[in-house]
Amino acid sequence: MPKNLIQQIDNFASKIFIDSQIPGAAIGIVHNGEILHLKGYGQKGLSNSDPITPSTLFPIASISKGMSAAAIAVLVEQGYLRWDQKVIDILPHFKLYDPWVTKEFTVIDLFCHRSGLPPEPLQQLPLWGYSVQDLKNFLPQIQPVSSFRTTYQYINILYLFVEEIIEHLAQTSFAEFMTNNVFKPLDMHNARVGLQNEEHQDLIQGHILDEETYTKVQKISFSCYPQFYMAAGGVVTSSRDLCRWMLAQLGHIPFLPHSQLQYMWQPQTIINESESYCLGWRSLMHKPHRIISHGGLIKGIRHLLYLVPNCDFGIFVLTNLTHSEAPRIVCEYATDLLMNISPAEYNQKARDVYLSTVQLDCPPLVQDITYEASAYTGRYKNPILGEGIMIHAEGVLKFSFGKKPVIALLEPIAPNQFRIYFTGESGSNIGEGHWGIATFSKKVLALKAYQRFDQEEFIFVQN
Repeated sequence: MPKNLIQQIDNFASKIFIDSQIPGAAIGIVHNGEILHLKGYGQKGLSNSDPITPSTLFPIASISKGMSAAAIAVLVEQGYLRWDQKVIDILPHFKLYDPWVTKEFTVIDLFCHRSGLPPEPLQQLPLWGYSVQDLKNFLPQIQPVSSFRTTYQYINILYLFVEEIIEHLAQTSFAEFMTNNVFKPLDMHNARVGLQNEEHQDLIQGHILDEETYTKVQKISFSCYPQFYMAAGGVVTSSRDLCRWMLAQLGHIPFLPHSQLQYMWQPQTIINESESYCLGWRSLMHKPHRIISHGGLIKGIRHLLYLVPNCDFGIFVLTNLTHSEAPRIVCEYATDLLMNISPAEYNQKARDVYLSTVQLDCPPLVQDITYEASAYTGRYKNPILGEGIMIHAEGVLKFSFGKKPVIALLEPIAPNQFRIYFTGESGSNIGEGHWGIATFSKKVLALKAYQRFDQEEFIFVQN
């Protein structure tokens, strides 16, 4: 790739980052076995003016999935298991709602989002004080919404069993296995699993745009996902290390046989006419050359990584702001230049359209509705979450449930319908915009929670 194209990408990205109000970002570009561009933009956070450097640490969220797939590939190469091996042959306690699906579920199925379960089942529960083992115990109660291996439904929870398989077969922790078998062989010196300390001097801060006007950048704590879903999204690393990862994927650093890399990029689940899900990767067919990709998104960050194997090219864009499409826009621009396609023109209207769609996920406004509190107070029960207690105090309905327990404040938005906010001191981080809607019908409470733009409904019945 000519240097003038790298300069074009750099100039383009710098403008996008400013227009998107992104406090800090990093870009890495590799081509023909060389790192052509590795640069930090802006600063670590609103309250940390240190510049982003190639050593700055980012939680990379779901970009971790491809690394977890590589860890399984290491075990496959060592003869510990096969990709098509049944999970119950390795973990006899593995169980889903359907006994036949439980019996047929393979290691491949853990990775490629075709279980038939609803999107992101039990996704809220870590915020509400439940453990990894709790989620595994609750999983058999989740009924499928489609047939096994027919429909793409993105799910993080099944990656918990990827961790367990690695720990069971390797007789070491998932973090240690990743360090010794993925990070060290690739000289990824800054990479680690888990986010133990948000105040680490080399770590970025997370940010969102305020969820009322979408004009003001706010610092925010990272969600529990980097600490909880390790195989699905727990890697923390630097942009320099991520360049090493791309070079290894493109075959320039000895790591895994080419056949294993190709196998992990093989489409397993059709998403749409131009996109499929592979083993911790996405396969995109919307350009002249296939792109192997994955993004990373939790509250506070948004990333994207593109590999173009036919062109021996890779690019990633890491940012410390959730509400921005900058990673996608920059990756698309760069690959268009690489493939001699005229890049789509960027304009401010595109950002406005994106933010208008994001606003659909904002909490509804509280209404001045009079209600009889005694009609809602009392004890409720859900088969997964257990007992909940609704009280009326200080002029507000308060619902407590779960292990910690969590406390939800209810404010009216319509007759028999309330907006929920989970208080920060009760196990949920209100700074994440963690909220929900409670709908009452006689003695039934339907609680639908919103987190990371997901929805899951829990039905409570009043005692």
